Amino acid sequence: VRVKGVEGLAAILREEVARLKPCAPAAPSAFSGAEPGAPIDCTGEDANNVWRRKRTLPWQTFQLPAGEFTSQEPWGPGVLGGPKAGVWEKYYGLYAQGQSIEAIATSGADFNKYKPVQKATVANHVMTALLRGRSVDIRGVVEAVGGAARVLPRKDEWEKMDEAAALLQFDVMAEDRLPQKEIAAKMLGYPSADAMPAFGAPNYELVTMMYDKIRWWAHLTRARVPHKWTQA
Repeated sequence: VRVKGVEGLAAILREEVARLKPCAPAAPSAFSGAEPGAPIDCTGEDANNVWRRKRTLPWQTFQLPAGEFTSQEPWGPGVLGGPKAGVWEKYYGLYAQGQSIEAIATSGADFNKYKPVQKATVANHVMTALLRGRSVDIRGVVEAVGGAARVLPRKDEWEKMDEAAALLQFDVMAEDRLPQKEIAAKMLGYPSADAMPAFGAPNYELVTMMYDKIRWWAHLTRARVPHKWTQA
């Protein structure tokens, strides 16, 4: 690489030092989801992320399978000996009949006295059905709840979720629980789950977004959806 002038060389050296030198412990801004090329704030952001943003490198995003997907190895209480029936089956029944996530959420059904619910609630039940061996158009569900950019972890976030789970000694495949608060706290640099912003506080939206991404990390891992990554 040719560099013009001492100033240019110095600039490159400063960038590489910044990339190799770890930043401060992660802060809420570390996972703000800002687009590549956005103003850089290294108040705790991963140095490698800073390096990528400076060069406007694309993030790698999860490439979902096209059409309906069926897990080859069903997972969950209904498979491991727990209750086999539940609310998820009723919601999936409506979904399998061709009703959209939005329609089910808006209109409700007889089993919930036709009360509207959040689209994310319906999506979670449909994804539970996927884990039990039912066929689901995962792309369609993702789009219904805000799109891939909103709910799917980027590759760098996915890797940090794996790391956080390991630190917590949590096996996402073996355990039915999902300690999303604890995982989010480690990812966002908080000393504990209790230290994270409460409802209405600054950065609370960032925390809730991370909860969504952690749930999808668990769904896709447990459903054994092939991990394929594409440039955003």
